[in-house]
Amino acid sequence: MGYDKNTSLHLADARAEYPGKHTCVEHSAVLENGRRVWKAYETLFVDGEDFTAIGAAFEAARPVKKAPVGQTELSLMRQRELVDFAVEWIEKNRTVV
Repeated sequence: MGYDKNTSLHLADARAEYPGKHTCVEHSAVLENGRRVWKAYETLFVDGEDFTAIGAAFEAARPVKKAPVGQTELSLMRQRELVDFAVEWIEKNRTVV
């Protein structure tokens, strides 16, 4: 896995201000009075299409330690630095979504 599913970048996306930032309606099953019901709710639209580019830019600018674990590799970094970096990157580079 790479940065495409990195939750820290979802946080950055929510904090950043950029053209075209908008909400959408999503649906989920929830328990209500002990019963499973389908509910609609409004949330920030995030497609994460540029998350991989943000990760590459971050790794080019900041130290990221790599460590093998089983069949994969961990990337170790300070999350606050990643979020702050991503907010700036998004505000500078993202266009209308």
